[in-house]
Amino acid sequence: MKASVAAVRLARRQARRQRKRDGAKRAQARKKAAAREQEQQRLDSDELVRRRQDDADEALRELEDRRQRRAEARGVDEPVHPLEPVQVSLVQRASRGTEEVTSNDDDATYVEADDGLPTATMGVSGVQRTVKLDSGARYTMAGTNWVVYGDRVSCTAPVDFVEGIGGLLVDVVGVWRAARTSF
Repeated sequence: MKASVAAVRLARRQARRQRKRDGAKRAQARKKAAAREQEQQRLDSDELVRRRQDDADEALRELEDRRQRRAEARGVDEPVHPLEPVQVSLVQRASRGTEEVTSNDDDATYVEADDGLPTATMGVSGVQRTVKLDSGARYTMAGTNWVVYGDRVSCTAPVDFVEGIGGLLVDVVGVWRAARTSF
């Protein structure tokens, strides 16, 4: 009887140890799978950034080619854009007493465009940035540093240049679509 009780206890102990070993193996396999998945996501993200940067570089090369073709097509004496007066309205704001002034200049002045357009604030890579929005426009204009956050829609821009804020003519690099709501 003692031998059978000892055998049962031994079998139970061995089964418990085997379950622990199996659990440790499963945990190790989960860790390895998670590490592989994380590495694959990093590689995919790096590839996406590289592809978007390549698209941006290609678009800038195409823009430079278009500029050269326009320069060759126009005569030597002709201006780049028609010479028309540009009206730019600027608002000058003096520093208020409640604001923190970072420089030693007590009468700091801030100048910004008074275009009446709403401004959207976007978090991009942990930094808050502002973008002017024109609700009547089909496209929203943004700087060339925004191209790494979206995918290029078409190879050629629908227009050569657009009228920017303040009436200045701005060359169009291309069209990108950003599907993310938080950058």
